[in-house]
Amino acid sequence: MKDSIEQNIKQSLEQHEMPYNSAAWTAMSTKLDAKMPVKPKVNFRYFVAASVAIVVAVASYLMLNEFNSDQQKELTKTASVSEDNEHSIQSNDTGETRNKTIGVDNDNTITKSNEPNNSTEDVTINPIVSEENNNVQIEIDNLNEQNINDDSNGFVNHIELNNEELNDSEITMQPDLVIPKIKAVCVGEVVQVENKNDEALLVEGSDLHFIIPAHSTRNVRVKGTGKHIIKGLNSVNNETNFFVKESPSVDFTINTDTKFEGGIPITSVESTVPGQSFTWIANGRKSNGRTSEAHFYHKGNHDITLTVTGNNGCKASETKSVYIDNKYNLMAVNSFMPASNDTRKNRFMPYALTQRDVKFDLIIIDPIDGHVVYQTKDASAGWDGIDSKTGSMVSYESAYIWKVIIENPELNENNEYVGNIIPIDWR
Repeated sequence: MKDSIEQNIKQSLEQHEMPYNSAAWTAMSTKLDAKMPVKPKVNFRYFVAASVAIVVAVASYLMLNEFNSDQQKELTKTASVSEDNEHSIQSNDTGETRNKTIGVDNDNTITKSNEPNNSTEDVTINPIVSEENNNVQIEIDNLNEQNINDDSNGFVNHIELNNEELNDSEITMQPDLVIPKIKAVCVGEVVQVENKNDEALLVEGSDLHFIIPAHSTRNVRVKGTGKHIIKGLNSVNNETNFFVKESPSVDFTINTDTKFEGGIPITSVESTVPGQSFTWIANGRKSNGRTSEAHFYHKGNHDITLTVTGNNGCKASETKSVYIDNKYNLMAVNSFMPASNDTRKNRFMPYALTQRDVKFDLIIIDPIDGHVVYQTKDASAGWDGIDSKTGSMVSYESAYIWKVIIENPELNENNEYVGNIIPIDWR
């Protein structure tokens, strides 16, 4: 920029011509003749012309030296003010414009020079350079809307700024995308991604390439481990990462032989994989531990689910089915011997009721007429074959109906059980 200013000054000086004024030359010649008589054949015009040339040369040297000084820096700017802007500049009828040049001194003082009247005016500015977008901001004191409006001569004032770096290129800044932040997840988990941007987002990772349209929310199930990226589909000025951790393996065994403990049916299960914790769900009952027990009260297929938590905090689940052959019926027998001396055989009471801590009501019914033969709430007082209505032994080899209603059954257990019991004469 400095070279271009020097070149402009040199060209201006080379093209400058001093106009000839005969009256001025005559007056100067008369004064010179009076002070110093002129010898014949000597023309003082050449001496005057040489003096003028020397003065011009010295002035040019001083001007060039002034512009080359490191302490003198000029910053000019041409600001075009739109007619539609509230600070628009109205031109005069002749359409003439006048340039106002701003020179910046070391003390941040601007000198404005108007070409028609050569008047000057001092204005203080603070140049500020922004590193982010390479723009130059200028704070100008006392240079407001009134300084820019038409002056009395109808000329429009302009501020000229010559900056090659600003004029060479235009930088278009794109706004940063709003990228959702996602914590580390595990394989198989579902990640909800909300896109608040005007362009689509891309979720990318191992075994995953998923596009989230603009202004929409999608659920993404991650399938592979490792680093995943969420970024703009068409721009790369912003992105975020999240990691997918490996889930633990899950496996367990089921003992299909049903056992009874405390009058309750038990199916044993055991995990065969390592882990931090183990959670079982079977028949609506939840339990913890590497081994556990499931309780099934009905015949048929039943599901058992194991969830393993690995050392990295990830969880994985596995479900298996087991088939139960027999219906749970309070472990009741279907016959007894009232005349036996063995107390374990001569009374009828469902065995589970003698082992369990439950409240119940047991009744024996004659199927012929439906009357109640026997009734008790005491697990130690089983039916001995006597009809409480007649006080006599009931008929042997005849089937009677028993029914138990439990007041506090186990989870997913029926509160009512029914069966047949036959008195037998063992003699």
